[in-house]
Amino acid sequence: MSDDVLSIGYGERDGSTVVELRGRLDSETSPRFQNEVVGRCAGKDVILDMAGLKYISSEFFAHYDPMLNPIPNKSMKKVRDMRR
Repeated sequence: MSDDVLSIGYGERDGSTVVELRGRLDSETSPRFQNEVVGRCAGKDVILDMAGLKYISSEFFAHYDPMLNPIPNKSMKKVRDMRR
């Protein structure tokens, strides 16, 4: 995978959907995140694993702060912090 694209993987952990992000999350890849992840995870508890990201745009944090609840368009139930 090239570092200039976004790779999205899914799994389960403790009853939550794990979304693993790799590559870049920027103005070019944020629409994919919005369409794919938010749509797929609506109504679920979500863990965002961002360890594989090489770059995160400040634009992403303006819209999607993963440590706050509610999150994008209030369709996901909550996002859990993985630092435990």
